Parts: sequence; C-alpha cells; structure tokens
Amino acid sequence: MRTVLRSLVVLAVLAASSGFAAWQATRFHAALAPDAASETGGPPARRPGGPRGGGGGGGASAPEVALARAETAQVAPVTTAYGRVTAPRSVALAPAVAGRVAFVAPDLRDGAQVAAGQTLLRIDDTEARLALGEAQAGRATAQAGRDDARRRIAELQAERALLDEVAALREANLERIAALAAGGGAAAATRDEAEAAAIGARQALATQDAEIAAAESQLRQAGISVEQADLAVARAERHLADHELVAPIAGLYAGTVPVEGQDLAATAIGRITDLDRLEVRLDLTRAMLGRVTDATGAALPLEAAIHPPGGGPGATARLDRLTLEAAGEAGERSVAVLRITDQPCACLRPGDFVEARISEPEITGVPVPHEALTADGALLVPDPEGVLQKIAVDLLRRTADTAILGPGAAGLRYVADPGPELFEGARIALPAAEHDAEPAADATPEMVEIDAETRARLVARLESGAELPAPLRARIESALETGTAPAALLQRLAGRAGE
Repeated sequence: MRTVLRSLVVLAVLAASSGFAAWQATRFHAALAPDAASETGGPPARRPGGPRGGGGGGGASAPEVALARAETAQVAPVTTAYGRVTAPRSVALAPAVAGRVAFVAPDLRDGAQVAAGQTLLRIDDTEARLALGEAQAGRATAQAGRDDARRRIAELQAERALLDEVAALREANLERIAALAAGGGAAAATRDEAEAAAIGARQALATQDAEIAAAESQLRQAGISVEQADLAVARAERHLADHELVAPIAGLYAGTVPVEGQDLAATAIGRITDLDRLEVRLDLTRAMLGRVTDATGAALPLEAAIHPPGGGPGATARLDRLTLEAAGEAGERSVAVLRITDQPCACLRPGDFVEARISEPEITGVPVPHEALTADGALLVPDPEGVLQKIAVDLLRRTADTAILGPGAAGLRYVADPGPELFEGARIALPAAEHDAEPAADATPEMVEIDAETRARLVARLESGAELPAPLRARIESALETGTAPAALLQRLAGRAGE
C-alpha cells in the first residue's frame, strides 16, 4: 500500500511539472508572436482568453503592459538609515544619605512627569536639624568674639591718641626748659624732670602700641573662628539638604517609589529622562556620509522623518552633528546624530530602534521606479512595432523606492514593471492611442533624405492595395512630396515589409 501511495505522489509531481513547463512555453511564445492586427495599424487583436493570450482560436496575442514616460524633475533624494533613540539629558536618582523615609511626593510614581526642583522624597532630618542649630550657635559665638576684638581695638586706639597728645606736650615742655636752663633761667634739676616726663610719655605710647597689636591678633583669630563656624554651618545646611531628594531636571521618572517609614539605603531608586531633547544616532556608510555633509565634512542641516519600524506615530528631526563612537577592534566609526524637533505624541523612548529618512538637497534627474530597471541597469523600451529594446541609462543614485537616472533617459517610454516574461526582443501590445499615431506636435523626429530606391518602395507600398491606416498613408504621401521622411517611419515600413 505504501509503495502505491509513493507512486501516485511521484506521478502527481511529474504531472504538475509538465503542466507548469507547458504554461511557461505558452507565455514565451505569446511574448514573441507578432500581433495579427499590427499590419493594419489598429489596436492589437484580443482573444477571448485575455490580453496575455489565454484560450481560444488563433495565435497568442502580445501581452499588454504598463508603460510610463521618463521625465526630468527636481528630485529630493532620501537617505534611509536605521539607529536608536538616545537621551542626552538623563540622570539617575539616589538619596545622598540613608535613613527612614519621612515624606514622599503624592504624585511620584513610575512613569510620572516630574518638574525640575520638585521635592520627590525626604529622609528623616531631625538629627541634621539639631546639628545645624549647633553650628549656627557656634558661628554666633565666634562672631561675638570678633565683635569684642574690634571694640577692644577701637578703645586702645582712642587711648593711644590721648597718649600721643600727652607725649607731644611733654616733648614741647622739655624743649622749653632746656632752652631756659641753657640761659641760666632754669635749674638743672627742672630740666631733668622734664626730660624724664618726656621719656615716660614715649614709653606709654610704646606700651599702647603693643596692646593694640595684641588686640589686632585677637581680631584675626576671631575672624578665623567665624570662617570656621561659617563652614560648619554650610556643612550642616548641606547635610540637611541631602535629606531631600530633588529632581534636577524635568522629565519622565522611571523607577521604584519608596513609602513613608521605609528604611532607605543611599542607592539609586530610579532615573529621570528629558523626553523633550531626544536624539537618534545613526550608523551611516561612507557613501551616505558624503551625501549629508558639505565640502568641509560638516553635517548639513537636513530635515529627517523618524518612523518606528513597526509603524505608529513618528517624529521629525534635524541633522545636528557628526561624531565618533568606539567600534571595538575596528577603532572608531562615524555616527550621525539627529536631534528630534517635533514629536506630536511623545511616543518615542530611549532605546527604540527607528528608521530615519533624511531629505537630501534637491538634484536634477529622471526618477523611475526601481522595478523598471533590468538586472543590468537598463530600461526596456518598445519600438514602434512593440518590440522591446534594452536602452542603457546613467544611474545617478538610488533611494528607498526610486532610481534617479541621468538626463539622457528623459522622454523614454519604458516598461514600468517588466516581469520575467518580458525581455529584449519580446513583443508587447502598444496602446491603441500610440499605435500608428502621429508624433506629438512638439516632437522633432530625425529626418532623412529619400533616395530613389526608397521612393520606389514607398510608391509600391501605396499602389499595392494593402490596407493602410489613414494617418500612415498621409505621412507616406507627404514624404514623397517633400523628399524627406522621419527615420522612424522608414524603419517601421521596412519592418512591415519583412526587411
């Protein structure tokens, strides 16, 4: 039984293969077979089986395909690259001191928006407040000592001023008595007493200066004590402030939410990310970098559209700068950084993998769909009889869905989406509006002189009685009158005659 089943399976596979081969042969023959109606200049005859030669009597008809006209345009190419969203403004949150949680902001939760400067939680700060009070008291004592030293110096300086006046009087008295003693008007003892008084006044000034110097030294020490007290107060204030966890920036909070009364360690509990300043970092090839930089290598301020690969709302961005990133053993690599400028739904998050479409500066070219190019980069263009020819084109560059060709491709009527059954030499059915139609009014066809042999063939064509379309007959008669004819017309007539 198993052998019979295997035999049936083999026969079924062989039958299917034979049918597929016959179908492909029919399509191949249909592509090569001339249209029966081509001699009359009318539209291609269709069989009941459809435009690609289905069932029915007669030969297979030439297939109808979509044609498009290549036209020159200003094209803004798009460079498509992939990268990840990053947040340059993102900070980790951790309390500076460990202790019991005394306060938690009511709106603090995972995924909440927080404001810059907002108090998120507070550790019990009773001891810190006591320490601050002691430091402030010590500073007050130091300031009082400094004030006392300043008053003491002021008093000593006032006393010195009086002593200075006394010393001046005694010096003057000594000079007066010395003059009298020299003239015999005063006794020597009187002069000695005046001299001793002057010396005593000078000694009193010296003693006063020493006391002032000592008081100034005490003032300096008091000043140092005040500075130390100020530092102690600052440390106490900072220690007290460390008991509060304050948001340094505005953004999205992600992390755990402590509860009041919980003993909390001085470790990170979450992170705040500023979603208003997101960036996208892209790895670009050397060719891509050349298209988004100027002659100096600086990034051009190009606009870009950001799309999550899975779909959904995107964002707009602007090329901000080029930078370098470590690339392992390869050293460093160039990275383009896009700054997101508008994100209507605020859906992007750091770490998201996104697609970036960078709009490059406009260039002049001929855009065609990628699928219009053959494997060797040519266009399939039908001749007046519908026979496909390969036309080589100059490919300027490719984008995500478009190939931009050089100006030489402008004006070509090409197959928009050639399938595997279409190739050079295959025949297609031209649209009725184009078959045997007059050239466009603004076209300038190549004209050639009609020699005697060609004239004889044209006359024979007219006199043969063959049914010719009226436009074609009129063009032949006009050519005989003027002595010149479009080269395409002569080639077409030669093809009809089998030459």
